[in-house]
Parts: sequence; structure tokens; C-alpha cells
Amino acid sequence: MKILRWVLRAIVGLLAVAVVLLAIASLFLRRVMTDDMAPTLVPGDLVWILPLTPTRGDIVRMPDPNDPARYVLRRIVAEPEQKVRFDEGGLRVNGKRVRQQDPIAGNGVVTTKETIWSKPPARACTWYVLRADREPTWKTEPYEVPANQWYVLADNREWALDSRWWGGVDGSAITGVVRLRIGHPDELGTKKDQPHRGPVTWMKGVPVD
Repeated sequence: MKILRWVLRAIVGLLAVAVVLLAIASLFLRRVMTDDMAPTLVPGDLVWILPLTPTRGDIVRMPDPNDPARYVLRRIVAEPEQKVRFDEGGLRVNGKRVRQQDPIAGNGVVTTKETIWSKPPARACTWYVLRADREPTWKTEPYEVPANQWYVLADNREWALDSRWWGGVDGSAITGVVRLRIGHPDELGTKKDQPHRGPVTWMKGVPVD
């Protein structure tokens, strides 16, 4: 009987710890309300946002510069003091074009995979972006990201505002980094039998150069 009581107390203790940990984790969960970051994040997805130091490729939470009472999610594509330029529908950071491949067109929209790399030991960060199915017209002069700021973009490039309008975002405005996404899988990957979003997606950028 003593062993049974010990086992029961251990099980109750473990369950109590699990409940506390789940409650703490739930404090950092947020539901996605807009399609600004589609197709990576879509309305209804749950995201786990942690108070971490961001890096390039990370999706971060921040106040909307046009409405500070509202929070938005955007992806960091350039670090402080890097130079950003758009031409021919592509993004260049410090003169190097961000790799784009595997465009999928349909319903007036093109879904394209983008990839950035860290320095050796190399590690890639890949995501998908949306743009209108027409000849790219967006071009900009080189923009140097101010010190202590980050250059952020929406994955839904045609239908959301970002640093192309706002300029760099101060690091102090970033309240957290998306590390986990929970939602429905889809089939927007390069192969129809390989969805690029499973029901749970771990998200992490690449180390700062």
C-alpha cells in the first residue's frame, strides 16, 4: 500500500507540474487574425511567441507603426546597417539577391519560396511569399537599415504594409519572436504530396552574420 500511495502521489505531482507548465506556455500563445503573413501564417493559426532576441528570418511581433494599439507579425529580412534594395520583383541584401525558386501560379497569385543563408557553418531559413501574378514592378533605391533597427517584410507582399513603407523598425519595439505554429497543413510546397506546412511548425531564423 505504501508503494501504491507513493506512486499515486508521484503521478499527481507530475500532473500538477504539467498543468502549471501548460498554463505558463499558454501565456505566450496568440491566434493569427490576418493574412499579412500568408501563406506561412493564416487566420486561425496559433503561434507561440517568446521574448527572445530576434535574428534574420525570424517572424516577430511588434506594434503597427500606423496604429500602435494594434500588434502585427512581420519577418526580419535584414539586420542593422545592412543595405536593402528591390528590383525585378526580387530582394537584395547587401547586394546579394535573396534566393527565389519554385513559383506556383494560380487564381491570380504566385507563391514563391525564398531562402537566406548564414555564414559557415551554413544554415538555411526558407519560407514562402505571395505576390500578384503579373510582371514585378516594385523597385527601390538601396536603403541602409539604421543602427539598432531591423528591416521587416510581410510574406503576403502585395497586400500588407511593412518596412517598404515604414523604414526600419526599432529593436525595442519588437515584443517577441514566433517559435512555433499550430494549424492546418496545406499543399503549397514544391511537391503536391509534400505540404510545406504541417500541423505543427517549428520556426527559427539564421544566426546574425
